[in-house]
Amino acid sequence: MLVQFARFLIRKIGVYPFESLFIFGLSGVVMLIAAGVWSPLADVISVPQPPPPQAKHRPPERYIQPEPDRQSRGAEAVDSGIRFLIAKAQSKIADAQDENPAMQRETLLLEVAEALTHDQKARLGYLLCLLGHLSIRDQELHTAQVYLLESMDIFQNLGHTPGIAQVNLQLGNLHARNRQVARIAGTAYDELQLGRWYLANDMPDVAEPFILNSIDRNLSINRYNSAASAHYSLAGLYTVTGEWDRARDSILESLRMFASSGRIERAREILARYSGTLVETHEIPDLSRELELRHQTYLNQLLQIERARDYQRLYFYYQYQGETRRAWHFRILANESLKQISKRALFHRQNGILALLYNSNEDAELARSHLNKARLAFDRLEMPVLSRAARQLHREIH
Repeated sequence: MLVQFARFLIRKIGVYPFESLFIFGLSGVVMLIAAGVWSPLADVISVPQPPPPQAKHRPPERYIQPEPDRQSRGAEAVDSGIRFLIAKAQSKIADAQDENPAMQRETLLLEVAEALTHDQKARLGYLLCLLGHLSIRDQELHTAQVYLLESMDIFQNLGHTPGIAQVNLQLGNLHARNRQVARIAGTAYDELQLGRWYLANDMPDVAEPFILNSIDRNLSINRYNSAASAHYSLAGLYTVTGEWDRARDSILESLRMFASSGRIERAREILARYSGTLVETHEIPDLSRELELRHQTYLNQLLQIERARDYQRLYFYYQYQGETRRAWHFRILANESLKQISKRALFHRQNGILALLYNSNEDAELARSHLNKARLAFDRLEMPVLSRAARQLHREIH
């Protein structure tokens, strides 16, 4: 069979020599390309390096404020409308040491005690709403929710429509801020992973702005452990580029942040790893003592937080018993206990990124619900400025 096929091919080549050579040559080229042995475009087309996982944007500029961190126009509108709340609460917080945040809060707590003494329920509701607003501004979002829900309870019992609308506006602002914080945390996490990917693929100049922006974002929302981890990666980057002074500064910042945030074991591990390189051997005893002191300060502040929680429990107990004035005595004591607590201790328990982002979906829905209620009420009350604030904030929720 094969002999007959060979004789057939020889006869055809003899009759059609040029056509046969063309067909056999073309068949050979097709077989080589299909087998991957030869690529005719290899010298013409350069195959780019595969992109990193989830890389959807170019490296951000270091000194441009990241978009998710900017205060939204809606939040600015809510802030501008706060003068109405101050007037209704007959409050002097705007004059408290040139708007010093700590003095403003102390002034409000004293005014709350005054409102309780004179049984000024509507004023008390507005004061609590103001305390909620200040807590949102200072990123104490759980505290803000407590104040705002108490304020809502007072206004609903009174049937006070303007007050209910004001609290709905602030609750919308609160949940919108929760959503924004989750987005910032998610962006910071993505940027750190991108920075590490570029660093692992020998592109430190591309990696640096990602890691630096991750640090800035995490610090803006009080995620100190995440910032410490990013500083650790930054130290590795500067070690690769031979910038030893910057590497040393980053590793020291990472050590101090971990120790001050309750991660002393991680700090000890890093110190041992870089002993004799980025950290001189003779420096280790003093640095170890400093880290242990930072950790002990952190533990002491946790005890103080527990004391404040005990005062809070007494506050809720006496509120439930109907002894409002006595309850507020313990609320003020709780506030005094928390005055000197560092942000690192206050924000020591934080959800992971996935949990934070998942929970923020509910925050987005709650924000829209409260803002819709506020907008409709302000329209009925013919308060166009606050109605526009609610609309603007609603549009910005993603």
